[in-house]
Amino acid sequence: MPRKVPLWKTPLPWICLVVGLQLVLVLGFAFRLARGKSTETAAAVPVNPVAATQARPLPAVTPAPRMPTPPPDPASGIGVSINDALGRNWLGVTYRGNGRDAFFATLSSRADSAPARPLLVKFPAGTVFETADQKIQTVLARPEIVFLAPGEKQEFPLAGVATRVNTPPGTFNLLARSGRIAALDPLFAYLENNPWMSVEAIQTAVLVVLENPPLAAFAKFTLVSAVVAPGQKPLPIPGSGQFRVPTQDIIAALIALKEIGLPRRDLLLAGEPQLKIEAMIDPLAHADAMRYYDIKPDREWGYWREELLKGDMSTRHYALYGIGRYFPDTALQMLPVWARQSNLPPTMRVAAIQSMAETGRIEAISVLQQISYELGTDTEFGQAARAAIGFLENHRREPPAATKPIVEFKGG
Repeated sequence: MPRKVPLWKTPLPWICLVVGLQLVLVLGFAFRLARGKSTETAAAVPVNPVAATQARPLPAVTPAPRMPTPPPDPASGIGVSINDALGRNWLGVTYRGNGRDAFFATLSSRADSAPARPLLVKFPAGTVFETADQKIQTVLARPEIVFLAPGEKQEFPLAGVATRVNTPPGTFNLLARSGRIAALDPLFAYLENNPWMSVEAIQTAVLVVLENPPLAAFAKFTLVSAVVAPGQKPLPIPGSGQFRVPTQDIIAALIALKEIGLPRRDLLLAGEPQLKIEAMIDPLAHADAMRYYDIKPDREWGYWREELLKGDMSTRHYALYGIGRYFPDTALQMLPVWARQSNLPPTMRVAAIQSMAETGRIEAISVLQQISYELGTDTEFGQAARAAIGFLENHRREPPAATKPIVEFKGG
């Protein structure tokens, strides 16, 4: 009887076991590889978030704990207009000013009716304040917000501007008027979008709209028309010069009036030829002057040439200063020739010498030294040359701030 072999010693089951195990491993690896590729393809295709949300609900997320709202800061104020604050009897107010450039509001909080928090009191631009007899009048130039603590009484300076050129000196008690000045509404609408305007420019614009005064009421520079012979009585200045402002503020006011539709021909201020050339020379007003008078950059040289050859006789020599400042290369060629022309008026020759300093070029020093030697060091021309040399020497060591022309203009 043959001997029975144990099952574990039979080679066939072992072969099947080994082969089957390898086959399972290979199929498992292939399945994982195919699944990875399908995931990458799905990620590359845009998915509609709404459809995806409907197809597969998102897992529930525990919301973060909600932080309690902190109590209001006691220092933060309650914003309220001055009229509302008065209507609610939260405060009392008095006004005083000189009717020109000084205006103050004194606010006192009423402890019995005002809230326990500070007040941010708002004053709207264009509000009118005047004396009881209406002889003195002030308009708020821009919106103001003041901070008044509970139970406090304090005086605040506000930006007021005059509505009349001839305002007597003094300090007056003023009252707020319920109505506004209708003629100023377009100007204040423009100021809402142009808050950069200075109070001086706003003051100028307000007076031009309401009273249309001449340039003498505003110009800080010496007017050629005001130069009189010795012993002759000078012309009166509107407002006694109380509203004189820098040239750039005058031009800013004129730009604002142009934007709201006031024609230049209707404004006495805009018709002054000296204002135009003064603004063109002034480095702080130059860009705005070109905008207001519609002078394109490529036509600026033509403007100076026209002023020099055909401008008003009293201001024609001003063009030499403009050429020296804005066209220095040309100036260094033409100004020495003008300075040496004996048939020209002395005013033009002196202006040509002084304008060489406006070039700011160090090489002008040698030219000025030669002119001083040729024309005489003790003459008016030699003295002007030495002054120009002194400026250029100082300019070489420490450049000055370009806030005004280097030399003062002299009428002729």
